[in-house]
Amino acid sequence: MSAQQPDLPGAVRASKVSSVPAAVSVSKVSGAPAAAGTQGEPAAPDVHSDAWLDEIVWGADGLVPVIAQDAASGRVLMCAWANRDALRETAQTGLAVYWSRSRRRRWQKGEESGHVQRVREMRLDCDADVVLLAIEQEGGIACHTGRERCFYRLLRAGQWVPTDPVLKDPTLIYVDEAGQSVGHPAAGGNAAGGNAAASHAAGRHATGGDAAANQSTGAQSAPATESKANRS
Repeated sequence: MSAQQPDLPGAVRASKVSSVPAAVSVSKVSGAPAAAGTQGEPAAPDVHSDAWLDEIVWGADGLVPVIAQDAASGRVLMCAWANRDALRETAQTGLAVYWSRSRRRRWQKGEESGHVQRVREMRLDCDADVVLLAIEQEGGIACHTGRERCFYRLLRAGQWVPTDPVLKDPTLIYVDEAGQSVGHPAAGGNAAGGNAAASHAAGRHATGGDAAANQSTGAQSAPATESKANRS
């Protein structure tokens, strides 16, 4: 995959995303030889070596920010966090695994929504403190609001304006076995049918949304990055 400048909100270009060393395939993250099989499928890495993890500059909390970028279009889809175990599992399975700061646990992207991310490349930036995943997004939806990407708001005349369409009603993404909407755990949903604020926010998102609607899902209780991740 050639280096490609991703599409960020407000046409802001992030040098952290594009200024990365040559791509390292998931099959080579921990020094494993390429395995025979379907072209483009990640091979099992060398689970006995963590040397590649040691090269990452981890934060004081043991986490590193991880950007998920569409492998085909180069569009930035979301930003989340990962610890060593999550990145190791990502390399071993070829599926994106993160660390949820709000729920304080490991989570595989799509474990509740079904919108898993199949990792094709893992990159480390020049300062070794940001990881970039080139992924194939199952269902074409990375955001808990039902959009392709979490970065769906563009800065125009001092206001954040939603620009990306809702591809699937978020109330239909998180449902129980009976098909009832339960909301998302990070947004205060529950097994009894979700929470009114979450459902209201989902409706606002589906009709265009705004900052207030996003806050009503509980995003205001977490850092900005959390509002764009840890939700599916």
